[in-house]
Amino acid sequence: MSKVAVFGRAIWDQWEEGPASFGGPGANISVHLKRLGLDVSLVTAFGCDEFSAKYEAYLENLGVDISLAKHVNGELPRCQMSLRSSAFSWANGNDGFRALAEVDVPAALRLASSTVFVDFPISGASISKLSGPIFGVPGSTLASGLTAVDVFLAVPFSAVILNRKEANWLEATVPVIQLSARSSCIWIITDGAGPISVFRNGAMRQYAPPNVAVINPVGGGDAFSAGVIAAIHRGLNIDSAIGVGIECARIIVSQVETQSESMSWETLFGVPGPSSY
Repeated sequence: MSKVAVFGRAIWDQWEEGPASFGGPGANISVHLKRLGLDVSLVTAFGCDEFSAKYEAYLENLGVDISLAKHVNGELPRCQMSLRSSAFSWANGNDGFRALAEVDVPAALRLASSTVFVDFPISGASISKLSGPIFGVPGSTLASGLTAVDVFLAVPFSAVILNRKEANWLEATVPVIQLSARSSCIWIITDGAGPISVFRNGAMRQYAPPNVAVINPVGGGDAFSAGVIAAIHRGLNIDSAIGVGIECARIIVSQVETQSESMSWETLFGVPGPSSY
């Protein structure tokens, strides 16, 4: 049985300065969680092209369950990226590749004791019957209006993780500190190299990340989110979970690719993590 169901996209990253690599926020977080010792099912959509086939084979080889992935006509999103300018564009014009919908949620819930929604449109109706921890990494769905503010009060999230830009989109409607006062959810806002803000029960606490020589910031937020989620699953408190997230982000921003074989409990702490939770 897969313990954690992750809803989100897989993307093929094409770097101007180097070879292509596997990416996409949903897939990144799934791979990180698997390498950190969790059993993971990625609920995503693949196309009918060679990039999709390569990505599927890669995930299956890692042990990420993709039995609930959808196959649709078209191609896997391919993102053309540059380290020099931090610019990106869609090589195949497929930035709106959102083949998943609320109808795909129930089947995954039968597999999962925990759920992570990554850049996935969330509504209270789709996940009202969820049990176990629920994590939200809503990403661009906030700016597009696909995820409404009300859902964060209707759904019992364990934690919601945003970057500063995403938090600004949300706070155009309501301040995060007010949302934290009206629910039991832990709100976590990252800000690049700046302080990490954690809101809980109407109060804020900040954490200062260490100085890191950044090679590529892309994917750092996904790694941070995965580290926090994995730590909470392991029973660590929020202070320790933030520390794990910071270490996971450090590994990723210190390289070009958004995934890394170095991501493991043994690498982070010198001790092997459990095989599943």
